[in-house]
Order: sequence, then C-alpha cells, then structure tokens
Amino acid sequence: MTDGSSHKSFPIAKEALEFFVPFFLLGIILFAINMLLSQPLILLWTIGGVFILFALFILYFFRNPTRKINYEKGTILSPAYGKVVSITEVEEKEYLHRKVTRVSIFLRIYDVHMNYAPVNGTLEYKKYHKGRFGIAGFDKASDLNEHMTLGVSGDGGKMSFKVIAGMFARRIIIPMKENESMLAGQRIGLIKFGSRADVFVPQEYEITVKTGEKVTGSQTVIARKK
Repeated sequence: MTDGSSHKSFPIAKEALEFFVPFFLLGIILFAINMLLSQPLILLWTIGGVFILFALFILYFFRNPTRKINYEKGTILSPAYGKVVSITEVEEKEYLHRKVTRVSIFLRIYDVHMNYAPVNGTLEYKKYHKGRFGIAGFDKASDLNEHMTLGVSGDGGKMSFKVIAGMFARRIIIPMKENESMLAGQRIGLIKFGSRADVFVPQEYEITVKTGEKVTGSQTVIARKK
C-alpha cells in the first residue's frame, strides 16, 4: 500500500543563505552607490545586476519543494532528483560486503539538490571520504570523488547509498547521526552545488528504473523486493 503522505517544507533550504545574502547585498550596495553618483556608471549597474541575478539563481538552486511521499514496504525510493546514468553490478565492500546492483543518479544543475531517505529504517553506518572533485557523471567518481557513505537497516533489509561531490561541489551536509531513525522521503541533507547519488541495491530487489530515466527524489521507486 502506498504511503501517499505529503512532506511540507519551506520552499528554500536554509543552507542557501550563506551564499544568497552576500551576493544580494553586494548587488544592492552597488546599485545604491551608483544612484548617488552625479553620473551613474553602466559598469556598476551591470556588475550589481550580475550579483542580484546570481543571488536569485542560488535561491532556485537551493529550492526545497513540498513532496508527496510515494513509499511502501519493500521498495527503495530515489534519494535524489536527477537522471539515471548507469545501472551495474558491483561489490559493495564498505557496509553490505556483498554483490549488489548500483544505480547511479546524476543531479543536473537545474535539478533539486536535496537528498532524501530511500527507506524507513535506522542509519547504522555513516562515513565521510575525502577525494577529488572530478566530473560526477564518470563511473569512477563513485570511489574517487569526495563522498559520504550511508548504511541503512530498513524494513526491507539492509541497503546503502552514497552522496558524491562533483566538479563544483565542496561540502556534503548530512546532519543525521548513526543510530538515528529515518523515514522514507525525509530530507536528510544536501551537497552544496553537487551532483550524484549512488544507491546500492541488494540482489533480493528488482530494479524498476532504466538508464536515461529521470527520477524524482522521495517519489520514484527505483527498486522493489522480489
């Protein structure tokens, strides 16, 4: 039975403020200075406008939409908005220690960049890995880029997923601590300006998405227990 519950949230993530405020204020200050000049400078209007536009883009990038949770026991939801770039069998050696199917989701610049819990369960494992900031769409980015691994014991068994930094990402934010409970579809964090999520699906599950498919965080079912 589908959960169908809704998760209401403030439309912009609070993490946007540290970027939005300085750029917006700089734009306003430049506009104010220019208005005080006897002969306003086109260059100041232009630079101020660029700062304001970038501040507005930051609000768009950090948007945090209200979502309808599409979860039922025995399913795994997408932890992110984006596009499935690969589905492949791998050995998950960090938490599950077994062969699994890895579903890689690439977050494009215009996608929502929040991360969500894929199942109901308990966060048993959390580990941050330093790494490079290469192109997140490349297959090796799963291991070489900066990332955080999360292992969950849920109502459908154990699974794990990674959030992976991309070329422009510099900070992964997952406030949840080990042994905390999570609900499927719950917002658990984000990668600032970053760009990939890998889900490690146990072989008892059937993958329900295809390479190239667009997925919606907390709504798209990416795997279902056989």
